Amino acid sequence: MRFTTKSVIVAGVSLGLLVLLAIPWGCSCPGSDSTGETIPSLALRSYEIPPELAQEFSTILNNVLDRGEKAAPAGRANIGPGGQLIVAAPVEVLDEIEEMITSIENSTPGAPPMITISYWIVVGTPDDKTAWPSRIQELAPALNSIAMTEGPTRFTLSEKIQIQTLSGEKGYTEGLKWRARQKATAREGHVFADLYLSRTRGGGTLETRANLATDQLLVLGQAGFDSYKSSDSEPATSVYFVIKASIGSASNR
Repeated sequence: MRFTTKSVIVAGVSLGLLVLLAIPWGCSCPGSDSTGETIPSLALRSYEIPPELAQEFSTILNNVLDRGEKAAPAGRANIGPGGQLIVAAPVEVLDEIEEMITSIENSTPGAPPMITISYWIVVGTPDDKTAWPSRIQELAPALNSIAMTEGPTRFTLSEKIQIQTLSGEKGYTEGLKWRARQKATAREGHVFADLYLSRTRGGGTLETRANLATDQLLVLGQAGFDSYKSSDSEPATSVYFVIKASIGSASNR
């Protein structure tokens, strides 16, 4: 495997337009993001890597370069013409990416693994004691953790849905009550995923980026939904999204 490197200094340019603006309008002056924090000068490089790894690399790098909602990302990775990986980031970061690609050059990467993400949408209602039906017994550690924070809660399962995708690819499924969309990448026992869940009818959505340890339960968030109440006299309910990711062979689809 061989990679080629092309560089240009970029600064003071909206990252959303980075690929379009970098070469014609690059400059060497640092800019700042919406928080006033200085953004270091960025260089743009392209790498030739195996096509089956390009999307996976792009997803991983964008997760690493992300600095949260209140700050501009430290860089951006995209798939360019011909399947090249194009990265805009500080020079020292690009040098590390180059080292990583060189190390992969000396190995024989296998096919991208299959990722399975299961979603349990659980409704919680305040009660005298904590309880749940036997069909969600596997969620006991997560449910007990919720009850310790929120107080005694009666849990019921709204729906369970599941998506399987190759690492680096997008997936979508729609159940009777909920729909889910994901883009997930597997690396070293962890799954990095962009997740979106919404009700098929009415309001209620969850959109987040998560780092999931494989085969461990994670409660992503909660939101109150009055529509789950049959009368105003009932206590307010909350909805909890319990997630679990696993990594397997693509041949086991």
